[in-house]
Amino acid sequence: MYKFVIDMMGSDNGPKGLIKAIDEFSKIHQDIFFYLVGKVDEFDVFKDRENFKLIQADDVISMDDNPIASLKRNESSMIKAIKTYKEEKADCIISAGSTGAYLTAATFLVGRIKGIKRPGLVTPFPTMIKNKSVVLLDIGANNLNTVEELVQFAFMGRVYTKYVLGIENPKSYLLSNGTEDHKGTNLIQDTNKKLREIKFENFVGNIEGRHVLDGEADLVITDGFSGNLFLKTCEGVFGIVSKLLKQGFKKNLKTKMGYLLSHSVIDNIKETFNYKKVGAAMLLGIDGYVIKAHGNSDFEGFTGALNVSLSSVKNQINTKIKEELNISDESR
Repeated sequence: MYKFVIDMMGSDNGPKGLIKAIDEFSKIHQDIFFYLVGKVDEFDVFKDRENFKLIQADDVISMDDNPIASLKRNESSMIKAIKTYKEEKADCIISAGSTGAYLTAATFLVGRIKGIKRPGLVTPFPTMIKNKSVVLLDIGANNLNTVEELVQFAFMGRVYTKYVLGIENPKSYLLSNGTEDHKGTNLIQDTNKKLREIKFENFVGNIEGRHVLDGEADLVITDGFSGNLFLKTCEGVFGIVSKLLKQGFKKNLKTKMGYLLSHSVIDNIKETFNYKKVGAAMLLGIDGYVIKAHGNSDFEGFTGALNVSLSSVKNQINTKIKEELNISDESR
C-alpha cells in the first residue's frame, strides 16, 4: 500500500478543492493510505474513513513568510507534513504552499540526491498538439543556476520525460532568445557548449519561447528564473485569451450565433491548453517524492497533482535518476 502525505492548508483556495479531489481519487485508488495534515476541523469529512489519518497542525506558512525562518515553525502544516513523511516513511508528499518554504524545507529535512547540486521543479506543459506535453525544468525552484546545474537538469529531465511521458528518446532543447548556439546569456551559451561536448543524447539546441508549445520539443531546460517567467506568462496569456473569447461571443446576437457555430473548435482549444490537468510539479533532485501543487489548486488542479504523484512513485523516477547520473558521470 502506498502512503501519501498531504499538506491540506497550502492552497490559496483553502482545503475545499483538495477535499473533493482526494475523495474522488481515494475511491479509485484504494491501495493508498492518506495522512492529511492541517486544521482538522476544516476537512473532518475524512475522520472516520478507512485508509485516512488526520493530523492537527495549527499554523500555516504563507507565501510571504521567510523560507529559512519557516523551518522553525514545527506546528505549521507544511513542516509537520514533511516530518510525517519522514517518520512514516511515506511514498510521497504534496503541498500547494509557498514554493520557497517548501523547497527549503524539503532540501534541509529530506535532503538532496547525492551529487545533485540543486533541485529543480519539473512539470509537463500542454502544447498545440492535443495530449502532447513538453517537459519544462526548472520552473521556479531557483533564481540563479550554473552550467553544471543545468546539465544535471538535462539528465534528470530526460529521465522524467522518458518514464512519466513514455517518450523513449526525448528531443531536448535549451530555452533561449534565439536558435543559434551563440544566442542567449553566457549561462545558456556555456550550457549549450557543454551539452554538445558530452554528446547529450538527442540534444537539438536552443529553442525560442514562442516555439516551446509547438509540440516539437519533448524537454526544455532553463534556469529557474526564466522558466518561472515563461510558465506564468503562458498561464496569464491562456487566461486572457479565454476571457476575451467569452466577452467577444457575448457581445450581441450575431456573435452568440457565431459561438454556436464554432464552439466545438473553441472548446477543443481550451481543452488542449488546459494546464490545470497537470496541476503539479515534482522537485527533482530531492531524495524523495516531493510534489508541489499549484498555489491556486482547485478540484481539477489537485486531481492532476495526485495523478502526477502516483505516476512519479510508480515509475520510481528517483531510482532511475540515480542510475542515469552514474552514466552521466562516465560520459564527462
